[in-house]
Amino acid sequence: MEQDEISENERKALLDDGLREMCNLIAKNNDPQTIYEDFVLLKQSVDVLYNNDELSDLKNDKRVLAHHIIQSFSPEDGLTPEEVNEIGRKTAL
Repeated sequence: MEQDEISENERKALLDDGLREMCNLIAKNNDPQTIYEDFVLLKQSVDVLYNNDELSDLKNDKRVLAHHIIQSFSPEDGLTPEEVNEIGRKTAL
């Protein structure tokens, strides 16, 4: 491996860090067009990361581009924002 080359694991780690940062930027933005463009850029980055056209939802019309889930709770549930976030995270997994 040449000095300027990086390993596959390093490349994936860099992309993962970039994707995480991109998600943070998307979450802070409230312009619908920019959110859409950032979302597509994120999807394209994942395609590069995994290098799998068959699973790409941007390149394969039979794949689902996104899922939208709404969770709601009653104030009587007594949940903290952290608990609600953890429930949502586990639901998405």
